[in-house]
Amino acid sequence: METITENIAPDSVISMNDSIDLENDTLYFLALLLARSMLKNGIVNKNEYAEIDTILRKKFRPFLADILS
Repeated sequence: METITENIAPDSVISMNDSIDLENDTLYFLALLLARSMLKNGIVNKNEYAEIDTILRKKFRPFLADILS
């Protein structure tokens, strides 16, 4: 049996879709960080914060948000 010794991994490990997903996750978490700051400073209440989170999830469709929440 012959052993394969060459590198068979793709040149680009991160695909275009993965890059878009990562960007969406980053934008979602940055926007949520701002919303949390607004909540902490009394600019929005808990109900408004929850509404903001819902809107951000629909807009960015973050992959990691479901895993980390």
